[in-house]
Amino acid sequence: MTIRTRPMSTSQRTVKRWEMFPARKIPMLPKDTFVGTVAFVTGGGTGLGAGIARMLAQLGADVTLASR
Repeated sequence: MTIRTRPMSTSQRTVKRWEMFPARKIPMLPKDTFVGTVAFVTGGGTGLGAGIARMLAQLGADVTLASR
């Protein structure tokens, strides 16, 4: 999907959404935010649940997964 900020002219270029909002590669929270806590992640086998489980583990949580 492309987003145009103004009506197009010959000198303007189309801005791609991923150029406006680049993906963050690092967590937004301090490294030891969840030390001593247990996180129970449902659907943690694949996809979004797996990504959340990995991030919680990086932030110090003890992670328990539940999936099919």
